[in-house]
Order: sequence, then structure tokens, then C-alpha cells
Amino acid sequence: MGLVADGPDHVVQQAFTRPIPKSAGAQMPYLVKQLKGTRAVVELLGVSQRTVERYVKYQIRRPGPDLAGRLADAVRARREPPDP
Repeated sequence: MGLVADGPDHVVQQAFTRPIPKSAGAQMPYLVKQLKGTRAVVELLGVSQRTVERYVKYQIRRPGPDLAGRLADAVRARREPPDP
């Protein structure tokens, strides 16, 4: 969209205290921690449980383009709100 429509999202992103994990290797453990287990991440992302475990152990570092998008969207949706 235009600059005006993108403005509120940008301000909200800056208000959060912790930055969103950038790499897939950091995003997957973040999701596992937020969802309290690998099975919930498996259902959310549509990958195998072993794949999730490999990301958590840093055996896989770069996801395919479609998984990277789903992973980034899931992490962005669950980031921490600012501390009061």
C-alpha cells in the first residue's frame, strides 16, 4: 500500500521491546517456545516434526521460500508486546 497505510504497522513494530528473530534458525526455536512444543509448530507450518527438530538443533538453516514466508508470518503474529 502507500506510505500512509504502512505507517501504523511501522510504529507498532518499533514499540515492541524485543526485535523479531531474523534467521530461520532463530525463528523456529522462538515458535517452539511460544507454542510450548514442536507439535503445535508442525500443525501451524505444515512441516514434519523432524524438520522442526532439525531447525531447533541448527542442522537446517535456510528454509525454502514458501516455508520462510509462513515462518516469518507466524513469528510476526506472536511477537511479545512491550513491557509496561
